[in-house]
Amino acid sequence: MNPCVKAAVRAQRLSAVLLDAAKGHPRGHAEGRALRAAARHLLGAGNALATSALTGSPGPAADRAFLLARRQLAFGTSVDSAVLDHVTAPVTGITPRLDPLSSLDQDHVRRHRRQLAQLLDLAPRLDDRDDDVATAAFIALIHLYRDRARLVDDIHNGRTAQPTATFRTADGLRSGEHQPGFLTVFIGGRIAAELGVPLDITAGEIWRLIADTQPLTEVSA
Repeated sequence: MNPCVKAAVRAQRLSAVLLDAAKGHPRGHAEGRALRAAARHLLGAGNALATSALTGSPGPAADRAFLLARRQLAFGTSVDSAVLDHVTAPVTGITPRLDPLSSLDQDHVRRHRRQLAQLLDLAPRLDDRDDDVATAAFIALIHLYRDRARLVDDIHNGRTAQPTATFRTADGLRSGEHQPGFLTVFIGGRIAAELGVPLDITAGEIWRLIADTQPLTEVSA
């Protein structure tokens, strides 16, 4: 497959993943807006790359769209902008890798090796002919970089594990799992949203996010 076409397809797939993730955020949530903006820029990059397929190299329109998408992810979401390096890899020729870590702690080493194995497994699936497989690979890739950020933060702060606080409503229908910087909201036992939250967020603010999160709407064919 032409490198520009391959990168264009990856951009379109990641755009769809980001749009789907944005639906899980409460109305007006800043991260939801940033995810939608990044998705739009990725669609623009994909279109520009498809046009560049004949020349064999991406033009300035694609470069600018990727830059804008990277800015939106870096400053407004919990999605690591490094995920975009996997989209542009076919045209840059640079294979994204996880940097080695300096920690000798066994827990850190174990998590690092597991992440390396996950990345090796996911990389070829980004171009799978089955859109569902490729979409799942991009979702897993986002989670991988999120776990990576937690590991780096743990090493920096001398921690060997991330504590998880669970919040559950009295009727049991809604719950949340909070780790420093992240909140996963469940409705009816299913993930409804994964939110980046301030490190100093209060319990009251967590309860409010859990209450305000809207369930994902399933659209019938």
